[in-house]
Amino acid sequence: MTAFRSGLALLPAALLLLSCHRTPMASSTSSFAAVPPSIDGQAAEWTDSLHYDPGSKLQYQVLNDGRQVYLRLKAADPATQAKIVRLGLTVWLDTTGRHQHQFGVHFPLGGPLSPRSGADDSAPRPDASAPMPARQEGRRERMAQALAGMREMELLYYKGSPEPTLTDTQSQLGVKAALALDAQET
Repeated sequence: MTAFRSGLALLPAALLLLSCHRTPMASSTSSFAAVPPSIDGQAAEWTDSLHYDPGSKLQYQVLNDGRQVYLRLKAADPATQAKIVRLGLTVWLDTTGRHQHQFGVHFPLGGPLSPRSGADDSAPRPDASAPMPARQEGRRERMAQALAGMREMELLYYKGSPEPTLTDTQSQLGVKAALALDAQET
């Protein structure tokens, strides 16, 4: 879902810190990708060799092409998905292996019903008495609608700056991100 362009790809022992609300940690070396994947939120160009981080309930994969690092995150748990949509997710890169926050990407910045969106908390909620298939379809529609509007991210410590850099997900700064919901709703 996110690509990082820098010399960090040359350090295969990059430590990734995945953060949703707390700071679960996952460490992984990257695999070489002869053809870099498209950053479109789809998993078609990725392999299925995902690692699982039980603290965050996320699956992840790290690739590199010798110049850039590519990170794929997959959330199957509906509660984790909702938390990511509402609060966002921060991914930290640490090339030292010392649990330092050297460079981070916060994406998405939050969707409907998030503190940033200014959404009205009195808005109607899905009917809990509705049959499960109807609730699931409603959830899928709400999730797809929320994901469609997420086009901004914050770069943390970008080029050493202590202030977050706000940019779009397809920015020319060398960092790209995308979200999508697949047929299995992950």
